[in-house]
Amino acid sequence: MNLSRIKREHLLLLALAAAPAVVAQGLRFAELTSPRAASAAVDAPAVAAPEQSTFAPTPAQAKAAAWVASQPSSTLRDPFVAPALPDQASEPSSTQIVTTPDRTNTAAGRVPQFRLTGVIERGQKPLAAINGKVFRVGDEVESGWTLISVHGGERSVEIRHTDGRVVSVRVQPVETPR
Repeated sequence: MNLSRIKREHLLLLALAAAPAVVAQGLRFAELTSPRAASAAVDAPAVAAPEQSTFAPTPAQAKAAAWVASQPSSTLRDPFVAPALPDQASEPSSTQIVTTPDRTNTAAGRVPQFRLTGVIERGQKPLAAINGKVFRVGDEVESGWTLISVHGGERSVEIRHTDGRVVSVRVQPVETPR
C-alpha cells in the first residue's frame, strides 16, 4: 500500500491519540469480568419483584367474553387459520333454461351445460364468468354458442346458438351454513 508522507503522519497521530482510549476500555472490561466483580454481583441484595396487578375486565369485555362462551365451538374458529376450501355444494350454481324458436328442431344437437359463476356490469362492457372463463357480449362461449346479453341485476345471461336456440342461465345464491 502506497501512502503519502502526510497520510502516514495522520495515521500515526490518530493511533497515538486513540491508544489511551483503547487502554482505558481494556481496563474497564478486565474489571467487569474479574472474579471480584462476579462475587460482588452475587453478594448484592435481591431486588423484590413487582407486585402482580389483578385484572378487572370492563363491562364491555365481560359481555364479549360471555357471548364467546355461549357460542358453540363449531362457529368459532381461529382467525389466523385459512378456512377449508369450499366443497362443490357451496360454490355458486346456476340454472339453465332452454327456449327454442317456433321451428322446433330438437335434433339439431344437444345443449351444452353452461355454468354461470359471476356477472360484472362495467358500463357498456358487461362481463360474465361462464364455465370458468370470462366473456363479453358477442364472444363465442362454445362452438356455435354466442353470449348475447348480460343482466347484472338479475345475475343472468343469455346465450344463442346459430340455429336460433336461446339458453338463459342464472346464478343461484350460495347458501351459507349457520
